[in-house]
Amino acid sequence: MPSRTVTIHLHADVTLKIPRSLLASKATGLREANGATDTNAERTRTPQVPPATAPDDGWPRDTVAFGEAVRRARENTDLARDAFAKRVGVCDSTIRNVETARHTCMPKVRNGIVQALANLGQFPQALSGSV
Repeated sequence: MPSRTVTIHLHADVTLKIPRSLLASKATGLREANGATDTNAERTRTPQVPPATAPDDGWPRDTVAFGEAVRRARENTDLARDAFAKRVGVCDSTIRNVETARHTCMPKVRNGIVQALANLGQFPQALSGSV
């Protein structure tokens, strides 16, 4: 009969004994939560979905249109993507993902982008004619 505990030697003086039942239930729960059937499955991330309604800030609500408007506004200021990202407080890849509509930005990121553009004198009404 197999041992009811698993012994893990961490250091010469440190040993952990963990009940097998605890290990089995945790591992099974993780696999089931990820929809996996094998024990070596990678964990998957659940994407965060922003609220269905965007704030009425004057900027487009559509992800593609918002990204295009952000790119036009950023380019109007002659700021490189990384310089603009620093003003917003995000990585330049986040700005790229918003501009290319790869991701729908979370409200906090959207608000940061809108605020940074406003600080640079870029407003959605000024961009509507420059499509």
